[in-house]
Amino acid sequence: MNNDFDEDETVDIGADVKKSHTETNVEPSIEPESIEPVEEAEVEPEVKIPAPTVKKTPAKKTTATKKTPVKKVEEEAVEMMKEAVRAIRTVRTSMNVPPSKKATVYVVSEDAKVREIFEHNKIFFATLGYANEILIQSDKAGIAEDAVSAVTARATMYMPFAELVDVAKEIERLEKEEKKLEGELKRSNSMLSNERFISKAPAEKIAEEKAKLEKYEATMKQVQERLAALKK
Repeated sequence: MNNDFDEDETVDIGADVKKSHTETNVEPSIEPESIEPVEEAEVEPEVKIPAPTVKKTPAKKTTATKKTPVKKVEEEAVEMMKEAVRAIRTVRTSMNVPPSKKATVYVVSEDAKVREIFEHNKIFFATLGYANEILIQSDKAGIAEDAVSAVTARATMYMPFAELVDVAKEIERLEKEEKKLEGELKRSNSMLSNERFISKAPAEKIAEEKAKLEKYEATMKQVQERLAALKK
């Protein structure tokens, strides 16, 4: 009896597809299966978000033409951020400021679009520019006179000097550098003023030593100017 019932039931399921809902007894066994597709169909409203765009088929061409300027704006923004980050890092490196030393960065630009780009990319810019705070403005209001600047084509970044450098430690470091350079200058000048060295040394060696002397002199000038500015 059980086998006969199972066979009839399978037949009824197949027959329901052909019948027009006349056998109501079969409906309970079909309802669970028929509910699932309905539930799947109800998920579709979430995908209906792009529907307005699809309906605007005539605007497809307009959208396609708009992609080019949008991409250009995005590329311009990315390049602007890269340029600003490079400028800040170059200044920090020249001052021997470690990445762990964070500072406030003022972004100054008269161009509202430029300020908007920096505003939208604050987090990205702060992370790569080693900043603990980004302040975007159209002028230098509130920026200290001794602030260090990093200049790009469309904006200038300012960083308070005191936040980048411990003045006392920087003076100590520069004074050590000055003494080291004094020794190098003395050695180089002594070598180049030695007639035996000049007469016997290859021309390449002499030229190399002269280049070193010029480098030491230029560095010494920078160090002394830096010290003078810090000791004011």
